[in-house]
Amino acid sequence: MKLRRWKNKRLGAITGRHFDELPDSRLQEDAKAKPCNLKIEKGVNAVLSGVEGGIESAHLEISLDCVHDVEAYLENLSRLTRLGKYNDARDLYESCPPTLKDHPELYIDFFDTLLKQGAYETLVDLMANNDLSQLKGLSKYGFFPNHYAQSIVMSSSSAWHHLYINLLSANRIWDMRDIFHALCSRYGIGDTIKLFTPRRQLCSDSVRTERFIEKFVAAWTHNFHGDESTELAILDILVTLSLQLLSHGSQTDVVVKRIISKATAYANQCALSISLNNPENVQTSPYLRWILANERLAREPPTNSDLHPIPDYKYLKQSHGVLVWTCNLPIYVPLDPREGGHPTWETQSRITPDNLLKLGLNASRRNGDYRLGAQFLEEIFYTSDSLLEVLSELSRLQKDVQGDRISYLRTCLTKYLLAVDTTAMEMISDELRAFDEELYSSDSKALMVDPITD
Repeated sequence: MKLRRWKNKRLGAITGRHFDELPDSRLQEDAKAKPCNLKIEKGVNAVLSGVEGGIESAHLEISLDCVHDVEAYLENLSRLTRLGKYNDARDLYESCPPTLKDHPELYIDFFDTLLKQGAYETLVDLMANNDLSQLKGLSKYGFFPNHYAQSIVMSSSSAWHHLYINLLSANRIWDMRDIFHALCSRYGIGDTIKLFTPRRQLCSDSVRTERFIEKFVAAWTHNFHGDESTELAILDILVTLSLQLLSHGSQTDVVVKRIISKATAYANQCALSISLNNPENVQTSPYLRWILANERLAREPPTNSDLHPIPDYKYLKQSHGVLVWTCNLPIYVPLDPREGGHPTWETQSRITPDNLLKLGLNASRRNGDYRLGAQFLEEIFYTSDSLLEVLSELSRLQKDVQGDRISYLRTCLTKYLLAVDTTAMEMISDELRAFDEELYSSDSKALMVDPITD
């Protein structure tokens, strides 16, 4: 009898006539025979010998020590998280048996799901309402000094290259995706690719990056047989590379443009294959991020073309304030509103229509992907005719849904770009002051998110 693993104990009733170990068919049902309930003390063989000794009917009660298969929940939770199906992932966790929800490994994975979703308020509530002693106990196994971690992260390129080769040989594309995304967020594209490049192949940053893209796609698709998971992961890595360069690179640099074009060309091939072979995956996070990258690129002019010039924002220097670019939206800090010189934000043009951005935003909402939804709103801002409405929707998402205090404050500072007079600027200042009082109140549960990981 093959038993599946379950969490709790189950009681099974097995009649003696179904045992294959009986030497013959001497057991016959007799409605008039008085059944004999046997307590198993010496195993099934002892019961069978008793049956052969004259007992015509037996009723066995066996208590099985079984557990739920936590691996199945872990695998499904990871799959839904990577697809960006966060509402489904949270429903899966809530459907788990109560005793399984406290499993440390599942608990940690669910925390990771909430972080990737951008549900910081939910995460804070979960941490406040649950006993985290098990997780605190596990933390000591993964702790080491910061200086040691730094030496590992920026160690010789050969070690990282060997890691890359091992991941490639085992076809662990999603592990590669996680490592690549984390390193890019911390060190940027150039230094990250340098870590994975053997020293003998080191060259200029631009040439190294272009070669990495070509070799990466060729290596991971060498034995590719239409695996949708691998295709989604490759698309996600290429999109991450493009978005990083668009966010932090020099937008007028011809070399950067060439690298982005190469990554985009490969990403477009993956996206086309996904839409044709697995159309249900066009609603997943990697595909939606590809749409976002293409729409962000549509704001940029083609190489060596003046048809769609990039705004240099020099007009903002006439105002009495400081313009800071640390994220997707500009941060404006007025120095002295009484001196006048209020900024006037100029809406940009886009090569493509905005309908794809709205479709991507709606899909992100259905998936419960708060972070991606916020990124779509940030991109919509640049070409929208209703700038204040977009920023108001974005700030509500960040403050009331996500609990992302830092991003909310950044959005409030962006609103200063739309303030046309002193009264409007004072209203924004009042909003910031009210938030500051709420933030430092005794019952406030604020979670400050590091902007570099956002």
